[in-house]
Amino acid sequence: MKPFTFIDIPKTASTSIHNALSDVYEDYNFSELLRDSARPFRDDGCRDKRTWFRHQTLQSRILNGEAVADTYTFTVVRDPLARFVSMWKYIHAVKSEALDPEADRDHGRHGEACVRYLSDVKDFDTHVERVYIHSHFPRDLSRRPVPPINWIDGKSLNLMKSMVTLSDDPDTVAVDFVLKFESLPRDWKQLCKNLEIPFKPLPNFNSSPDKTPWQKFYTRRTRAIVRDLYLDDFITFGY
Repeated sequence: MKPFTFIDIPKTASTSIHNALSDVYEDYNFSELLRDSARPFRDDGCRDKRTWFRHQTLQSRILNGEAVADTYTFTVVRDPLARFVSMWKYIHAVKSEALDPEADRDHGRHGEACVRYLSDVKDFDTHVERVYIHSHFPRDLSRRPVPPINWIDGKSLNLMKSMVTLSDDPDTVAVDFVLKFESLPRDWKQLCKNLEIPFKPLPNFNSSPDKTPWQKFYTRRTRAIVRDLYLDDFITFGY
């Protein structure tokens, strides 16, 4: 088995991959890392390094002292149009859990933010416009409710490309292997070979209860807006 660094981009089946890897690597306890990530900041404003395990860029991991160069690095990417819809569905799922007294978790302030946001933003078209406004006119942030997730709010669009490049070469993807969400079963099988681990089909985690195809959410106008917002990802990853 090879040591690895997984750059886990939000809404690209990263939870499924983390859980699959934790079944193979004995010292890789994804559930424990998730619990650690919920711990509050210390008085000095820091947390344990493992707190930052999820959704950190390749550059951040290197700056945090991780031995990335000695590992096999990989990531998963997804059609930005589909990923954007998945984010929208996720906000609704968080809201539902936050309002359900019998839900396993209420997401705390994050859940409250989703409830507030969706009380103002009633449909997908308005959401697309809101993200575009925050991206291009950041001074408008104080006048409108902000999308409650930092990787879609326009302040930090969290381009997939930016997650896997280095500051001294921002145009080059710097991981060993890029899996695509659209061909994930095949690419996961290849990754298992590359990591020299036994192949097992990926488990399914965090799938949205809303099964509406992502294409149904878009008008010609909103599709053009999202394509503009994530143009670097479309070009870099061939979507």
